[in-house]
Amino acid sequence: VKDNTSLRKISIRALQQQLIEIGNISSSVLQEKDSFPVSSERLVQAIKEMSKNMEACAIVLGAGETAVKPLKEAYSQADRKAKIRYAIALAMQHDATGLDTLIKYLDSNSWDLGWGFRRRGEKEGSFISEIDGVIRALGMLGDRKALPAIIAKAKLLDVNGAYSHYHSIAYAMNLMPARENADVLYNLLSRPGAGGWVTDSVEK
Repeated sequence: VKDNTSLRKISIRALQQQLIEIGNISSSVLQEKDSFPVSSERLVQAIKEMSKNMEACAIVLGAGETAVKPLKEAYSQADRKAKIRYAIALAMQHDATGLDTLIKYLDSNSWDLGWGFRRRGEKEGSFISEIDGVIRALGMLGDRKALPAIIAKAKLLDVNGAYSHYHSIAYAMNLMPARENADVLYNLLSRPGAGGWVTDSVEK
């Protein structure tokens, strides 16, 4: 605040030194190294382990553009199930290698369980289902070629559809602005039971 510096421009090393001086942290932190960037070997291994644990997914997505080449190689050699996973990761890095694979997946699969609320705020289902993940990744990719498939999926939603499905559709369409998106979202939220659930008072 004294230096009128934004959070992103703060010198972490200088901050650590100050925290050491006042006894908040040990001086040993100055010898520690960052977890990133990971080695190319670790990145390739993480790509292979993406279906097994979230840590591997975090490593791949955290690698940014560095992950694109090995992801493409993995995608080219993968079976159908793994191709979807790699295509999602590539789309999240703004690479369209798996675009047609993701569109075909949406066109040929029905809505899955998704994630929603029950009474008293209890939750059910997966936070983001596989179809949700595909739709969100297509939104992040931003290629309007995917819009017809996303719109077709949106039109299949009913008032019993999972919250995560509604959220994923809205998320993707927000990243690919189009007049037809507004119409689709308006029609979804205008259905009986779909809107009007806001809690705007303690009494409610």
